[in-house]
Amino acid sequence: MKDLSCRCFLNGHDHHYHRATKNGVHYITSAGAGAPLYDIDFDLPETKKSSKIEHFVNV
Repeated sequence: MKDLSCRCFLNGHDHHYHRATKNGVHYITSAGAGAPLYDIDFDLPETKKSSKIEHFVNV
């Protein structure tokens, strides 16, 4: 992603909230509605915040 000048990568699928930063790129997974929430079974070293909570992201 860094080679493509990407500063933020938005993703949805895992039904929870996860935010991480690696090499200057912000990664956000947001899928906090529409299905039962998933347990968060691990955090990565790059993880800034993760939560099993219903939510939305305003871009």
